[in-house]
Amino acid sequence: MIVIALAVLATLVAATIAYGLARSIAGGVRRMQVAAQSIAVGDLQQDVTTDSCDEIGQMAAAFRDMIEYLHGMANAAEAITVGDLSVEVSAKSERDVLGNAFVSMQGYLGETASAAEQIAGGNLTVRVTPKSPRDSLGSAFAVMIQRLHETLSGAAATADRLADARTQLARSAD
Repeated sequence: MIVIALAVLATLVAATIAYGLARSIAGGVRRMQVAAQSIAVGDLQQDVTTDSCDEIGQMAAAFRDMIEYLHGMANAAEAITVGDLSVEVSAKSERDVLGNAFVSMQGYLGETASAAEQIAGGNLTVRVTPKSPRDSLGSAFAVMIQRLHETLSGAAATADRLADARTQLARSAD
């Protein structure tokens, strides 16, 4: 009888512990799931803190690292959006698709801004080559430079004609 009572008690204690562990694990996993779903729709304001040192704690730490990285990229995007190309952007690794795309985008925009500054300074020898057939900014710059060349060539031709006319008028006046 005592053995049966101890077995029942041990079973109840084991079930209570198992229930507590399962609930703890499920709660941590649920918080990570909610955070992942929110991050997937762009909401980076997630709190994934946990006191756990197990796999759930490690997963929460990974989520915090991911959120920090995404915050950094969002801040860089906001800076670039308002024309600030001085913002530091770097890829975490060669497999960092988002970071490498940002580095490439920032470099391209910097090159384009430099070309615009040179053109504004009167340097029409600048060459802008579109990166792809869908590169609307590069294509617009290339067309702008071409049209500036055409306009200046037309103005130079007109100036030459005016100079010739002036010379002819001066000759006929003599």
